[in-house]
Amino acid sequence: MRVSSYLTLIFAALAFWFAPQAASGRELTLLHPGVPGSLYEISVTEFARRVNRRLPDGYRIVPRADPRSGDGPAAIAAIRNGRATLLLASSALLAISSRFAIFELPYLIRTRNQVRAIRKILLPAFLQPAAKEKGFTILGVWEDGFRHITNDLHPVAHPDHLKGLGIAVADNGWRARLLQALGAEPVPMPPAAVPDGLRLQRIDGFDAPLTEIAALELADIQHHLTLSDHLYSPAFLLAHQAELDALPEKVTKIIAAEAVAMEGWIQKTAIMLESDLLDRLDRRMKITHADIDAFRRATRTLYGNFVREVPKGAKMIEIMQSVGEVTAASGTAE
Repeated sequence: MRVSSYLTLIFAALAFWFAPQAASGRELTLLHPGVPGSLYEISVTEFARRVNRRLPDGYRIVPRADPRSGDGPAAIAAIRNGRATLLLASSALLAISSRFAIFELPYLIRTRNQVRAIRKILLPAFLQPAAKEKGFTILGVWEDGFRHITNDLHPVAHPDHLKGLGIAVADNGWRARLLQALGAEPVPMPPAAVPDGLRLQRIDGFDAPLTEIAALELADIQHHLTLSDHLYSPAFLLAHQAELDALPEKVTKIIAAEAVAMEGWIQKTAIMLESDLLDRLDRRMKITHADIDAFRRATRTLYGNFVREVPKGAKMIEIMQSVGEVTAASGTAE
């Protein structure tokens, strides 16, 4: 055999072994920021179970938690760079577009009936186009939940009670503005670091859904829980479009179909968990109901900021408020 022919065979073999072997299947990493027991973890576990039973041989979804990195730009970089195929995140999507700051406006979303409008109206008209511009695709509108505030110093019913308190929040800029408007001192911190931050007195409290408060076992180190419902945080199942395009069509169709099918299951699970967790936390923490009108008044400036800073922001607010008015008029809470 001539040298040139021999080298041709070698390069052909190397090309085979090092090229992506889509046809032979592979593990598809689903990255998420959830701690054990969080709604994030519960959701991705169920999703992987549903998808894996339908995928062709050799393919499987593998959830991987990265709570230390938190729910921020690093997570977006992970799927952009191919370190993960899918991402479940909330605040991280602000790294894609400022339009996702709509979910940082306090008391804009009051019920899960409004949440359904995200899928029907906001997603196709505003959010998906913004994601597509950056090369991403939103596959599912899932949930992180309604947010509340814990602390270990005193009951918090009014914004005045938050003055000077260091509250751990997502590192997305908008959440810090919200806590500052309430008089608190926001401390950007991933959820997994919160228990140590509280024990070492680097922070006084936490902004989080009930599921995360319970998953982190904060009742062991925090005595006060304020039911404020100040924000509703959706979670989005996100993929890099180039990564999806590299997969067989059958695989992407299964993933996309199950991502949408999960939405109703996650809402029902979240409602069930909230009821159960509230009973459990009530036995271990002093629960205070926030003065919603006072919280609203203190944070109204964020709406003006959103309208000025986000293209089409006024229209997005109008849509969600109109859905909220319909919901209130019909008397439906979920």
